[in-house]
Amino acid sequence: MNTNVLTVIDLARLSQVEPHVIRYYTKIGILAPDTNHSNGYKLYKRNDADKVSFTRKAKSLGYT
Repeated sequence: MNTNVLTVIDLARLSQVEPHVIRYYTKIGILAPDTNHSNGYKLYKRNDADKVSFTRKAKSLGYT
């Protein structure tokens, strides 16, 4: 796994969530990945794992 660029699966594993959670957060605008134009894959940065963690903690406190 490249430590600078993560795919959906890589970010999900790092964040300990299911890939559909990453896709959902992308859809609603919490995450804004770059796109690899040669294959269409969404490419996330390592600090996106912090955003996922923060969002999950906020949700556990009752925020929507």
